[in-house]
Amino acid sequence: MYLGWAYDGVNASVPRNTGPECAGFLTPSQKLVESMILLPLAAIAFKLAIARLKPITFRRNTPFISTPNLQPGTGSGTLGFRSSSISHLASSSNHNLQHHYQRVGPSGHHLEPDHRELLLQQHHHRRSSSVEYCSCHRCAASHHPVAANSAALDGEAPSWAKQALLITMTLTIGVELGFKFATRTVIYILNPCHITTMLQIYLLACNKPKKSTTALFRIQMMYLNGPLLAFMFPETDSRAAALEAAIYWIQHALMVIIPIYLLRTGGVYNMEAVNDYTWNTIAYSASIFYHFVFLQIVAID
Repeated sequence: MYLGWAYDGVNASVPRNTGPECAGFLTPSQKLVESMILLPLAAIAFKLAIARLKPITFRRNTPFISTPNLQPGTGSGTLGFRSSSISHLASSSNHNLQHHYQRVGPSGHHLEPDHRELLLQQHHHRRSSSVEYCSCHRCAASHHPVAANSAALDGEAPSWAKQALLITMTLTIGVELGFKFATRTVIYILNPCHITTMLQIYLLACNKPKKSTTALFRIQMMYLNGPLLAFMFPETDSRAAALEAAIYWIQHALMVIIPIYLLRTGGVYNMEAVNDYTWNTIAYSASIFYHFVFLQIVAID
């Protein structure tokens, strides 16, 4: 199978990219020993971290919405209607109906209410209450834009900033892929920073609150040492095409901006406690497997 389209364009003038010096940096025996030691340790650490994971929680709006609950002194709030309030309302309406629709006999004493009459009045009362709550919800949504916008956690349209970041990062990685195919260096797309970029694109595109989104967000946060190292030790020597080096800087800058924005958004984009190292262990173990299994097999001459 011919794979020259994936690596023929690798710049051989840079010794650290290819050539005998690069290929002979580690002997096969050293690679084998390191793999035999690190892979079992990573597997054990991954299993222990999974067993110690704490439940993922995030702030989410209730699906029953009626009137705004304003936070005192802030002027903002969320729309929420608890099921306990619904039960209390139903019991109160039943009591009021029985109190106001009692039947009086000829001698002046109270008779048992007609159940059919009670059901009819109760049905009419609940219909009018439902109309009132729906109108209250519409008024609250129009007068309280903060509460209306917070419904994005339930899968509604994302903010313009999130869409702008999604479009910018998608275009950036698209241009990067175009450069890789044009310069016949597609093998570099397996760089861990590109994998992290794919995760961030998914996080920006995912608008429904899921626990898997929180898990992926926390994992990719552990890989932000990648853009830091890219700024400290830039690898732009092999980028000879016009604007190819600029895409390098834009991509790694966005890799830092996107997590900061998502953290400020909140909701499913949240981090674990400071003293919780389970997600660090999971992410680092996955990184070891990616490097010592997948990338090491791909790197075999």
